[in-house]
Amino acid sequence: MPSDSVRLRITYPPGPPISHEGQAWVFGLQDTKGELHEGVPLADGLHGFDFELRVRASQDPAHPIFVGPFASGRADERFVYLAWRDTATGAWINRLKARLGPITWAMVREAQAKSVPITATMAGRRLGDTRPPDWTVGER
Repeated sequence: MPSDSVRLRITYPPGPPISHEGQAWVFGLQDTKGELHEGVPLADGLHGFDFELRVRASQDPAHPIFVGPFASGRADERFVYLAWRDTATGAWINRLKARLGPITWAMVREAQAKSVPITATMAGRRLGDTRPPDWTVGER
């Protein structure tokens, strides 16, 4: 498969960290340099975090490897973070992993052909929840 890219979107309700001690915070999609990128409000009350990742062939012919400024983790276990950071200290308060493993080449090609993102919601997730989200082709 060629090296190319795909658009993705994660949705999450705006609000304070899942667990914190009342400190001031900022929330967003974390890139691999530790910067947070704000989401945009959606009609359903959630915030959408839109981003793009490059996709490459892997040893598993059904699943790509995701590469780019938001892809964290080992090549075969990539994920992206939604994160809350303490504005005074810069320390992470909470982070949620959105695992990319369930996304297949078929989903990538469908999203590219339709010019839509592959989308998942992280609404309702709790700390330590390591299940991958349900990724679907198209906007939610």
